[in-house]
Amino acid sequence: MDSMEANFMAKARNGMVGVRWVVIASALLVCGGCSREPKQQSLTAVAYNYSETSFGSADVNGKWASAPLESVKPGDVNGGGSICCVKVEDNAKTARIRIEFIDGEYVGDVPIQQPWPPSGYERYLVIHVLPDRQVKLVVSAGRPWPRLDLLKARLNELEISDYTISSPDMWELGPELYVGEDQDAGN
Repeated sequence: MDSMEANFMAKARNGMVGVRWVVIASALLVCGGCSREPKQQSLTAVAYNYSETSFGSADVNGKWASAPLESVKPGDVNGGGSICCVKVEDNAKTARIRIEFIDGEYVGDVPIQQPWPPSGYERYLVIHVLPDRQVKLVVSAGRPWPRLDLLKARLNELEISDYTISSPDMWELGPELYVGEDQDAGN
């Protein structure tokens, strides 16, 4: 036994170290509960471009989330490829988005549509890139499609009334509502 170890053992026998170690151990146990990281979800990202501006890539919380998407003619949409795995805090209200457009960059904290679908479903983080650098995020249960409500809003904004929706069964109608045991529809 070296001298430091012998000194420690002597103090322990005299009760001088015991109280100090109990205090330190208690503090570590209490603080251990304080430093818990929020639960992260690993989501597959899918992006759709509804804008007349091409973009080179999109990142969510610093992770690559979309390959380049070409611009579309007014009132159209493209995209749908998926990228794994974007980390987002469980039931997060926002995510940090960075999109490299051909003519500049967009960076912002974008709200995530609430509520999230309940656990147990395959979840996707869907990035809807709209004209004028507007971005909408939604967590979808199952494979997502472009949103018909966003496309129709854009057509109305452009005052395009003579259009035909191709493959109408392949569109999501709009904001999805999931009611889980710990969520209510009022969120």
